[in-house]
Amino acid sequence: MAPALLCEAYSGARGTDFTRIWLVNFMSLLVGMTDDSGESIASNVQGLDEGSPGNPIPPVDPAAAAHILSRDQKRRAHYKSRCNKAFSLFYQHITDTGYRERLNAFVLDAATQVPPTNARNGPVALACAIEWFAQPNNAIQLQAQNTEWTNLSLHVIGICDKTPRQMYARILTLNSERSPAQQFNQAGIATKFLSSFTFPEALMQRALDEMTNPVIGLHIADLMLRTNMIVTHFQSLWEAYFKQGAITPAPPRAAPSLQNHRVDGFECDTQDSNPAPHAPGRSKWSMDSDEYAYEAKFTSGPRSGEIICWKCFGSGHTSRSCPSAAIKRDRNEHMKRLAQSGQGNVQVTRTKKPPPRHRPPATGPRGRFATPPNKPKFSVRLVDAEPVSSEESGCLLYTSDAADE
Repeated sequence: MAPALLCEAYSGARGTDFTRIWLVNFMSLLVGMTDDSGESIASNVQGLDEGSPGNPIPPVDPAAAAHILSRDQKRRAHYKSRCNKAFSLFYQHITDTGYRERLNAFVLDAATQVPPTNARNGPVALACAIEWFAQPNNAIQLQAQNTEWTNLSLHVIGICDKTPRQMYARILTLNSERSPAQQFNQAGIATKFLSSFTFPEALMQRALDEMTNPVIGLHIADLMLRTNMIVTHFQSLWEAYFKQGAITPAPPRAAPSLQNHRVDGFECDTQDSNPAPHAPGRSKWSMDSDEYAYEAKFTSGPRSGEIICWKCFGSGHTSRSCPSAAIKRDRNEHMKRLAQSGQGNVQVTRTKKPPPRHRPPATGPRGRFATPPNKPKFSVRLVDAEPVSSEESGCLLYTSDAADE
């Protein structure tokens, strides 16, 4: 009889549906699965449990007391059991044939190495899953990934006793979604993790000291192991400050909007089967026409609601405010590529532009030295104060008999 599944098995498409939705829910279920030692399966998958390379079990002298040797054997047996359990759970819950074949091949390759290694563990299963279900990136995705990487903070994760480990897991997820050429190395991952500690003051200072003068794991050549040791160390410090009340719990905050980037030169020019007569071999203008204005936005997916610029095909602004230069592109092909990059549907609306407002042509001379138009002239004679209306000039004239003499 097949074992009961924790959640619905995954065999869907590549991209954020796996890394942002299914994998996050699956890992949250693994957090609640603990063994007799108190370690969870999720910590084994992240490489942070006792016995993992980031948190190794210290060696015990063979001449030690029997109860010490027995305790050491139990700790190592628990770690091995967690590794097998995590590996089996990933294999059961991801039914994609290609993923399973790749995972089996990786295990066989590790077993044939000299010396042989056991790859049946959670970190290997997770790494293979992320690599298999990653989606190829393009310019639009890279812009969004850079913005999300920059805006990631502890407040976006949420403040609780496990925030550092959750932060490290999010960093690994964001880094795994990038193309291999754009991924950060272990030094960049460790720097991002340490720079996220902006409070409390004492923990922030410890993080700054570790970045400027590294101390943790200096004797270890493997940078991944050093990063895991840094995460374990700061997790223990965070929990101590959390118990003391120096850290106040808080729910996750919404990350800043990604609607602020342009995609200049996003190449989607294609050879049309029926080239436009005004541009042989190239597509028609995908810009606003004189009579109609176009607006596009995502209607589904993780970027639902974002407005897409019709000129540069970036998001967060319209073509009227876009400083990009005009480019000839195939509109249908461009929208198809854009929908694929945003993992969602794109809706295009066309509205008729209002007729332009024309100013009446200016009359009279123009230029800097043009003379102003003639103004009505008034004649005034200063006399005794008896006003008399003058119909000829249209103004009031002051006159008297004495002025004529």
